[in-house]
Amino acid sequence: MNQIEDIKKLQIKNRLLSIVHDRFYIETKLKFPKSYSVIPNERCGNWYLKQQELSCYFKSTDGHSNQWNFSYRRLNLNILPSLYENKGIVIVDSSKYRKIPDSLSKTIPIWCCVLGLIINESFFLNTKNEVDLSKFNIISEFFLRLPIELEIVKNEYNSILNKLIEFYKESKKYHPNLKDDLKKLGFHNENSKTLVNLKPFWVYPGSKTINDLKQNEYFNEISVTTFNIILCSCSDFHHISRHHKMIKCQPNKEHNKYQVKFDYYQGAGDDHELWSPKLDAQAFNKNIIKFDQILQKTDSNSLDLLFNYIDNLSPSDYLEYKKANFREISSNIFLTTNDSLKDIFFKDFDMVVCFGSTPNVSFPKCSKLYPYLKDDKKGIRYFASICSKLDTEVFSIMKANQNQKILISSESYELNIGTVIIMLVKYNCDSYKKENWNKLKIRQLYLSICEKMGENINTSRLLLNTVNQYLLS
Repeated sequence: MNQIEDIKKLQIKNRLLSIVHDRFYIETKLKFPKSYSVIPNERCGNWYLKQQELSCYFKSTDGHSNQWNFSYRRLNLNILPSLYENKGIVIVDSSKYRKIPDSLSKTIPIWCCVLGLIINESFFLNTKNEVDLSKFNIISEFFLRLPIELEIVKNEYNSILNKLIEFYKESKKYHPNLKDDLKKLGFHNENSKTLVNLKPFWVYPGSKTINDLKQNEYFNEISVTTFNIILCSCSDFHHISRHHKMIKCQPNKEHNKYQVKFDYYQGAGDDHELWSPKLDAQAFNKNIIKFDQILQKTDSNSLDLLFNYIDNLSPSDYLEYKKANFREISSNIFLTTNDSLKDIFFKDFDMVVCFGSTPNVSFPKCSKLYPYLKDDKKGIRYFASICSKLDTEVFSIMKANQNQKILISSESYELNIGTVIIMLVKYNCDSYKKENWNKLKIRQLYLSICEKMGENINTSRLLLNTVNQYLLS
């Protein structure tokens, strides 16, 4: 084995050791109510917890300096039932370069604040249902809670505070039913004399223990029901410049579980495709006992032992995330991606529509395949040019087949999302009632589809403009 290959493998081992180091911190040092669900923030957070039923997806980019945002695509309402039932949850993530990742220090606090404003809007809306800005600012200052012990976050506080009115109004615009959705989950307040607060706290290696978890408190003599959200950054922070060309680790660190020396990589679970092409978080968690046994070995054969084990993992162990994962959009429309088609039981569907390159599988006879329509700019432009043809062949199948299950697939959730929007707008299936569609209502429909998808969807502006032009022209 050549020296370069050995160095690469040693780095992977050190990254796995780093992940175990951070997991051990969560398992032994954190103290919070046992009823709280511990939820990973996709995707990095999955490496630090045993397999969980719940997960969330808050992007750090929504919390980067001067890029603060409330995501209208990723509402993460799926975690609210657990929060409501237990009065608290824990969300786990890590960072390569910060004590607390931006996802935990700003993205989630903004989310907590905006949802709090929507739940409690009776506090600042006047009799004409208009915002009383003075009351809005008062309640915003109470709801916006940031880890201001971090200097960079402290300096951004006022700028984020000033953005809240925009986030609130935009959320009402794009998700007009969001307040009703929150109410169905138990989060509602029609009385301006009480408040409901989604309150974040932060823990990380070296932080103080949280002692003020409360369910009931007061703000200016107003009774407040508090739901605690503990944000755990599990990485052991040590300043390393992201621009440094050589050292990206803390060398010769003492492992907290194995008591061996190793090179510690902060936030090692991040971007795992770049350093671990044959191993993902699901496979690591599924085989954690065996990895635990191998990683603590220090003899000369330990590296070979580790990689022989990884190489011999079955495809179901390390490619589990590629298994068919349908997204139900309505009672009879399902979406997936082309790389999942080989794992699909087509007998579950009455019709399959597929755009772009597909694996070598036997499609049902009634399938409609468009291999030349790919999820790229060229494919989307061609899609736009033949929408009238596709209306006859694809879009209109909703009208004649409202009781049949239809699977629509494309390479990366682009053309299939465009297709389903056109279907739902033109042929009004299921719960989508007839109405006068415009760009805003189409945008609202698109956002509701993204929320049902439950994952990161980055549909291009070109695709959305194509859909709007076809539907509204």
